[in-house]
Amino acid sequence: MTKSPAPLDRRPYLPLMLASGVVIVLDSIIDWLVGSFPFVVSSVEWRFGFVGVFGTRVGPILIAELIMVAALIGLGSRVALRWVGFLHLASTVLIALATISFLLDGLQLQSGVSNHARPVFGLASLRAFGALVLLGWLTGWLGVVLLKRAGPKVAARSSQVLVGDTVPDR
Repeated sequence: MTKSPAPLDRRPYLPLMLASGVVIVLDSIIDWLVGSFPFVVSSVEWRFGFVGVFGTRVGPILIAELIMVAALIGLGSRVALRWVGFLHLASTVLIALATISFLLDGLQLQSGVSNHARPVFGLASLRAFGALVLLGWLTGWLGVVLLKRAGPKVAARSSQVLVGDTVPDR
């Protein structure tokens, strides 16, 4: 009779997953900011390029987001889940504002694009716009998931236990 191997405990790897996700996100954002220097916020072209280039960085950021969320859920820290959930919701608002700015700047710039370059400009703009919408939607969704996963505040739950001997169903 052969023994089956003991199950692998994956919990020690969760902090490594979380750190990897953070490094990927920070690297993508720092690379984007350094590549956009010097900042010329008053320029429509610069703003359009700034947000558009961020739209091209969405792939690695989305993968890193999923890695971080999986690690946070595995670690089960309600406080961390709540903070990261709120951070995701705040990021969703910023991404939505950036997407609207990108759309308006793109419409303004389109009149200055030559006829033979319009299809390329349109496709590149559409790709970046779609990536920003996807990132905004996923970031908002992850924020809601993390806040739900964090559950009610710990103080409220513990006070219910002190008052009665069972926690009421919700």
